[in-house]
Amino acid sequence: MTPIALLLAASLPAAEGVKFLEGTFDDALQAASKTEKLIFVDFYTDT
Repeated sequence: MTPIALLLAASLPAAEGVKFLEGTFDDALQAASKTEKLIFVDFYTDT
C-alpha cells in the first residue's frame, strides 16, 4: 500500500465532516467550551 493510500485509509474512520457555526465569536467560544473542542478560524484576502 502506498503511503498516500495508507494515510487516506487511516483517516476514514474519523471523517465526520465539518460542522459550521453561524454566530458571533463569543458564541463559538461558548460552544467550544461546552464541547471541549478547539476553534478553527480561516481567513482569506486578495492582497
